[in-house]
Amino acid sequence: MKIRCLLTILAATAVLCIALGLLWLYVHVNRTVDTVDTADTVKTVVKEESLPTVQPPVLAKSRFVPTAMPPRNIASVDKPELTVVDTLQSIPVTPQRWAVLQETLADQITSDVAAVVGWGERSEPQRNLVRQLGTNLSDVDRKVLSAFLDLPFSEQRGTGNLAFNALKNDVLGKLLQQNVIETGFGFYLVRMYKDERLDDVWRDYCIQFVSAYWNRRCVLGAWQPDEKQALLDACRHAATCVDIPVAGTALLTLCRIAEESPNSMESPVPISDIAVGVARNENACNAARATAIQVCARLNRRDILSLCRKLAVSPGDVTLRMSAIAALGSLGDRSSLAAIQSLSTSSEPRISLAARGALHCLAATD
Repeated sequence: MKIRCLLTILAATAVLCIALGLLWLYVHVNRTVDTVDTADTVKTVVKEESLPTVQPPVLAKSRFVPTAMPPRNIASVDKPELTVVDTLQSIPVTPQRWAVLQETLADQITSDVAAVVGWGERSEPQRNLVRQLGTNLSDVDRKVLSAFLDLPFSEQRGTGNLAFNALKNDVLGKLLQQNVIETGFGFYLVRMYKDERLDDVWRDYCIQFVSAYWNRRCVLGAWQPDEKQALLDACRHAATCVDIPVAGTALLTLCRIAEESPNSMESPVPISDIAVGVARNENACNAARATAIQVCARLNRRDILSLCRKLAVSPGDVTLRMSAIAALGSLGDRSSLAAIQSLSTSSEPRISLAARGALHCLAATD
C-alpha cells in the first residue's frame, strides 16, 4: 500500500510537470532559428531548447512606464564604477556607453567573458562559454555581464532575436549562481522590465527571474530598502497585462515567492484571487490563462473547477485545454472522471497525454 501511494504521488507530480513543461514549450521552446556566426561568417542552423516559439505582441506603451532616468551624459561614465550596479539601475546601456565600457574594461576581464559579450574572439558558441564560467567571477567580470543584459536587440549584428535572448537568459542565470551578487540587483531587474528600449521577450524573462533572484538574495542576505517591494510591485503590474504571456509568468513567479516567503506577500488582493481573475478572463491571451489555471490548481482554488470542466471538453486552444485537464486531475475532481477517460483516447496526442496524466492523479486519490 505504501509503495502504491508513493507511485501515485509521483504520478500526480509528473503530470503537473508535464503540463507546465508543455506550456513552456508552447510559449518559449522548440523553434529553429538561423544564426550567423560573426567570427567565421559561416551560416549555421541552431536548435535552441529554451527559445520562444512565438514572438509576443508588442507591449502597449501605456502599460510600461519607464523608470525616471537622469539625462544621459556619456562623458560622465568614462570611468565606470566596477563594484556596484547603481548606475545600471538608473542609466541604460546605450551604444555609446557600451563602447566606453569596452574601451575602459576590455583588458580587465577574462577572455571567456570578453567572448561572451562580443569583445573578443571565441573558439566555441557563446552559450557554451557561459556554462563554463565559474561561480566566483571578479567584480569587473560581473559588471560587464550585467551591463550586457541591458543591451537592446536593435544594437545586435549577425544574431537573431531568439538566439540573443537565449544568450542573455544564460548570462543572467550564471550571474545569479555567483557567490557574490551586487546589492540592489533586484532594482536592475525591475528597471529592465520597465524599459521600452528592450524587447518584449527579455522583459518577460526579467519577471521570470525574479523568484530565482529572490531565493538567492534570501540566502546571501543584504536586501536593500524597498527592494522586495519593488520586485513584488513589478510582478503584480505584469500580472495585469493579460493580453500577453507575461501575465502568466508573473503569476507563477508570485506563486513561487509566496511558497518560499509567505510573510512577504501581504496584499489586499491574494495571488490566488488574481490568478482566478486571469483564468476566467476570456479576453486574456491563452498562454496567460493556461498558466493562471495551473497557479490556481497549485493554490488549491477549487472554484475554478467549473471553468476547467468547460474548457477541457470545448474545442479551442490545445494548451488551454491541456492546462484545464491537468487542473481537474490535480484538484481531484472525480466528477470529471468520465470526461477525462474519454479525452484520454483523443486523436490529439497532447490532449490524450494530459488526460492520462489527470487519470493518474485521480487514481492517487482513491
